[in-house]
Amino acid sequence: MAGQPGRDGDRGPIGPTGPAGAKGETGAAGAKGEPGVDGTHGRDGRDGPQGPVGPAGPQGPTGATGPKGEQGDAGTAGPAGPKGDKGDPGAAGRDGRPGADGASGAKGDTGEIGPVGPAGPRGEKGDTGVDGRPGQDGAQGAAGPAGPVGPKGGTGQTGPAGPAGAKGDSGATGETGRDGQPGPTGPVGPVGAKGDAGDPGIAGPKGDQGNAGAPGRDGRDGAQGASGAKGEKGEKGDKGDRGEGGAKGDKGDKGDKGETGPAGPNRDPITLVSGNQALGRGVSMNFNGPTCPAGSKVIGGGFYQNNTPSDALLLASNPDTSGNRWQIWLKNPATASDNTVKVYTICQPTG
Repeated sequence: MAGQPGRDGDRGPIGPTGPAGAKGETGAAGAKGEPGVDGTHGRDGRDGPQGPVGPAGPQGPTGATGPKGEQGDAGTAGPAGPKGDKGDPGAAGRDGRPGADGASGAKGDTGEIGPVGPAGPRGEKGDTGVDGRPGQDGAQGAAGPAGPVGPKGGTGQTGPAGPAGAKGDSGATGETGRDGQPGPTGPVGPVGAKGDAGDPGIAGPKGDQGNAGAPGRDGRDGAQGASGAKGEKGEKGDKGDRGEGGAKGDKGDKGDKGETGPAGPNRDPITLVSGNQALGRGVSMNFNGPTCPAGSKVIGGGFYQNNTPSDALLLASNPDTSGNRWQIWLKNPATASDNTVKVYTICQPTG
């Protein structure tokens, strides 16, 4: 009859590791594991470098400015969903209140200066007014004072200045640079503390390697980074070139005819005649004509014998400048008859 089994002996030392067994066949796919717990939110990545400025697009027509809408109340922020595909641009909404200034884009090229409009023609000088008609000859007598000269005709009006040239369009603003690449993923959370080791059991045969579990769900998108600082004010554009001078204006209208001036002074020579002066037979004597009035001077003269034919001889006929008159010198032969003489003085007004 068999006795009772004895107690187990003390555990012997672990033997050397045996050679690796042949690779077994791939086991059946394990059941899909539960989704892993969402990892901690990684830190926001740094803003990527600003992309190059794109070429300036053509200047589009300016749309009408819509009415400014009132700012609505801020809603509560919901959880960030996965980023969807970029949709088509929607219709432009009403202008809201200005938001915080974003990063300053690169300065666009200065637009070309618009062509200078043609200047208006310059008017020509108006025709000179017609001179007044000469006054009628005054009656013979003392010279009157000089009358004023008739007024000169008015100058024609200057033509209007041409319109100023239109201002050139402003250069188009460059496109906004592309978004920077996302920041790196945040670090993995710390591993939990290691538990106490259990008693080693008898090594079992190595099992076949199981299939890899399904990947865990994607973590939530990181929060939007803070707005960039306000960019510096752009430099002032260069001063435009000076416009060209305006073209010559049209000829002005003809001025009105000036009024007829008053009658001017008499400038015609004045002839004065003396009375009869006796010239006896055998006499040689000097005869003077009338003295020119004030404002005139002697310019000529002569004489007239009342008895014709006459044998009187003319010895001299000349102006008496000291007396401002004409004088003659006659000689009547003794064989001639008595005679009478009239002397003429011709005066020219000087006033």
